[in-house]
Amino acid sequence: MLFSITSFSQGKEYKYRLLTYGTNRLHYSKAMEFVGDKWNIEIYSVAGTTVEHRVKDSADAKNTELWKELDQIKNTDSQKEFKKQVIAEMKNIMTAQKIVDSNKEVQKTIDKLKNSESDSYAELKYKKDNGIYVWLIYTTEKDKYFGKSVAKYNANVDLNTNTVEIEQIKKTNANNGSYK
Repeated sequence: MLFSITSFSQGKEYKYRLLTYGTNRLHYSKAMEFVGDKWNIEIYSVAGTTVEHRVKDSADAKNTELWKELDQIKNTDSQKEFKKQVIAEMKNIMTAQKIVDSNKEVQKTIDKLKNSESDSYAELKYKKDNGIYVWLIYTTEKDKYFGKSVAKYNANVDLNTNTVEIEQIKKTNANNGSYK
């Protein structure tokens, strides 16, 4: 019997679902997400820091079925190839992170958004089809008691040229005051 599942996540339809558990570093999770997108696999977390044996065993069994199906389709050890691509993607993300961290314009933009009432930071959000990694630069807008992170800029990192392009996110009425 072949295992496949169609799932929907953030508007994208995936043919397969890889079940994950435990806690991963952000950049590793993003690397898995980016490679999963290329493979048409949704990365789906079923448990966090504490994982029951039955949840782990169930996820492992479903993932084994997934890798067997993909092995037949791709005529290769798909799990090994997937991990190899995740490691390569992780290296690219870490290179892009170093570019963001050392870029003076990114730091100026973050500093410009900071004040005594708010903080600002940059976070890797997605990868464009052309290989550009996009960090969103957020500011924290505080109301009376709480803060809310609002994306103000995109920092687009091109690994081919080792450059960063910063663009302001346009505020529109159609998205109820949020930025797009």
